[in-house]
Amino acid sequence: MWLVLAERLVVTSTMTFSLGSIDAGPHDGFSPGGHFDLGVTFKDLRLAAELDAGLWSDEDAPDDMPESGGYTRVGGAMRYYFTDLNVGNERNKQSLLRLYVEAGIGRQMIDTPSFEIDRPDLALGFGMQQQARLGKVTLGGQFGVRVLVSEAPAPSLVCRGACEAPAYRRHDLAMFFTMGFAVGR
Repeated sequence: MWLVLAERLVVTSTMTFSLGSIDAGPHDGFSPGGHFDLGVTFKDLRLAAELDAGLWSDEDAPDDMPESGGYTRVGGAMRYYFTDLNVGNERNKQSLLRLYVEAGIGRQMIDTPSFEIDRPDLALGFGMQQQARLGKVTLGGQFGVRVLVSEAPAPSLVCRGACEAPAYRRHDLAMFFTMGFAVGR
């Protein structure tokens, strides 16, 4: 039984370029970066550990005092492939275009010269992943959209220098467009 299960598991890693925006209280941040994950797929479900890293730049900062720093997120996600479009041979399904939705949880950190934020988040996304089988190897491209929902920082935001106390709103949103490739067994 375990041997049959192991043969049906597919281990893949995706590496994508991400481009998006992350709210941090009153600050709207532009954030280009990368998304990396390592996951295990069984039939239509995929469980993955994730790492996001990138730049964070305050879009509303004055020109004479630009505000920029780094963004990191560590988490996990469950992906459900709801449609497989066969773009290859009908009998052996060597090439598929798989449409998916995903949800996950994580912890994001934004670190700039004037403040730092460390908070949990909820990730929701959808996209498509092309999978081509070459022997025992799976290769393909991926495109997706991800939205992160997190609690907005309270007015007691930790400042490391001169910064204004932000107005409080309950939730911050981040939205990313991701594009890259997947490789696995």
